[in-house]
Amino acid sequence: MRLSSLRPIVISTVAAAKDLVLAQLHGHGLSRLGVSREELIDSDADGYERTALWAQALHGCGAEVDGLVWVSRLHDTSLALVFFGDRVFRRDLTVVEPPIPLAAGPGLERVQTAAEQKGITLVE
Repeated sequence: MRLSSLRPIVISTVAAAKDLVLAQLHGHGLSRLGVSREELIDSDADGYERTALWAQALHGCGAEVDGLVWVSRLHDTSLALVFFGDRVFRRDLTVVEPPIPLAAGPGLERVQTAAEQKGITLVE
C-alpha cells in the first residue's frame, strides 16, 4: 500500500443523535434474506455490482431503514456501517472524536500497526 494514498483520508468517531434502523446483514439477518455471507459480504470487487443491487433493494424496502450493518470482511471483529444519505444527514451525527489524518502522526501509527498485523507492506 502506498502511503501517499492515505493523504486524503481521515478517521473519526461519530455517534447517532437519533435512533437509527439498520438492516442487519449478519447472523439471522442474512438468513432472513436467504443469502449467505459468502454471496454478500465475502465477495471480491467483481461482485460489488451485485452487492450494490442488494443495497438498492434494502433501501427500497421503506423509509424506516436508515442503512446497513454487517461484519467487516477484512476485520471480522468489527462491524461495518453504511448510512443512506437521503435518510441520515450530517445533523443526525455528532462528532465524538475529531478527524485524525491517516497520513501522519497518531493516524499513521494506527495504520502502521494494522498493516503490520495484516502483513501489509507500506511503501513511500
